[in-house]
Amino acid sequence: MIIKGGKIVTGTESYIADIKIEDGIIKCIGDELSALPGEEITDAKGLLVLPGAIDAHTHFDMPCGDIKTSDDFYYGTRAAVAGGTDIMVQIHEKDRRWKNLKCLLDITYLDRELRYITEDEENIYIGSLATHTDIENSAVIKENLLFLGVASSTVGSPQIRNRGTIGGSIGNAFPASDPLPALIAADARVRLLGPEGERELLLKELYEGKGKLGLKRGELIREFRIKKLPEGSVTGFSKLGMRKALAISRLNCAAALTFDKEGRITEARISPGCIFITPDRVERAEKLLTGEKPSEELFEAAGRAVSEVMIERTGIRWSTEYKKPAVEEIVFRALCTAAGMEV
Repeated sequence: MIIKGGKIVTGTESYIADIKIEDGIIKCIGDELSALPGEEITDAKGLLVLPGAIDAHTHFDMPCGDIKTSDDFYYGTRAAVAGGTDIMVQIHEKDRRWKNLKCLLDITYLDRELRYITEDEENIYIGSLATHTDIENSAVIKENLLFLGVASSTVGSPQIRNRGTIGGSIGNAFPASDPLPALIAADARVRLLGPEGERELLLKELYEGKGKLGLKRGELIREFRIKKLPEGSVTGFSKLGMRKALAISRLNCAAALTFDKEGRITEARISPGCIFITPDRVERAEKLLTGEKPSEELFEAAGRAVSEVMIERTGIRWSTEYKKPAVEEIVFRALCTAAGMEV
C-alpha cells in the first residue's frame, strides 16, 4: 500500500513524503525524508493520504501504528469528519452509532478539491465540503436553486453554518436535515468515491432506511450534481421548528414550480422532510398541481395530498393528530412562497 504525499509527525518535527505500508510496517520513502529513508515508523502520528478514497489527497488524522491495511479504516472504528458540527455532539452524548469509534479521519484540508460551487450550461456542481454559508451566499445557487440557499440559511447558528458542510449534512443521514428536501426536489445526484472507484446515483437512492445510507466500505461523498431547473421555474422552502432560530426542523418542505407563458403550472416538485422513512417527492400532490393556475385552494389540496401519502406510508400514530395539519400547512407555505403568494 502506497500513501502519496502523507504528512508524518515525529516528536516536534514533521515531514511530507510518500509512505509505504508493507506487511503491517510503515516505511517512509521519498526525497523529503532523505534523512530517514526506509526507516520504520511505529510511533508516528500524522495526516495520511489513503489512495482510492478520493481522486485527490484525503487526509486522515490517526496513529500510524494502528494501520496495517486499508481495511483497517472501514470497520466502524473510524469516521471521516469535515465540519464536525454533528458528530462531535453525538460523541459527547454517547450516541450508539459511535460506540466503537477510535479516531476521526479529518478531511478539512481538502478545500481546493472538495469545496466549490460551479456550473455549466446544464448542471450545478457542489463539492461535499461546501459549507452552508457558502451555499447561502452563492450567486450560482441564488440564480438557479434559491430554495437550497434559503434552506441552508436556516441551519443552526452562523457559527454552525460557517463550519458545517453539505456533505456532512447528508452523510450524517439525519432526516431533519434542512438542505435535504431541496436536494431531493431538485433530483440531485451524488458522486461517491471509494477504494472500488467512483459511482453516481440519485441522492434519494442512497438512503436505505431511517438514518442509514448505502455507502460502501471506505466511500466518501465527493460531489452533488444538480440539473438546472427548467426555464420559468420558481422555488420555495418552509420549516417548522420549536423556535424561530437555532432550531432543528420538526417538519420542512421544499417545492419547485415551473410555469408556462399563460401562468399554468407545467411541472411541480414537492419534497417534504421528516415525514417518510427515506426522503422522497410526493408524486400524487405534484400531479394535482400540473396544468393548473396557482391558488390557495389548489395549494391546500396539495398539502392534503401530501398528508394522505404520509399516513399511507407510516400509518396512524399518536403524533398524527398534530402532524397531519402541520404537514399540510408547511407544504402550503412552501408552494405559496414559490408562487410569490403572500402566506
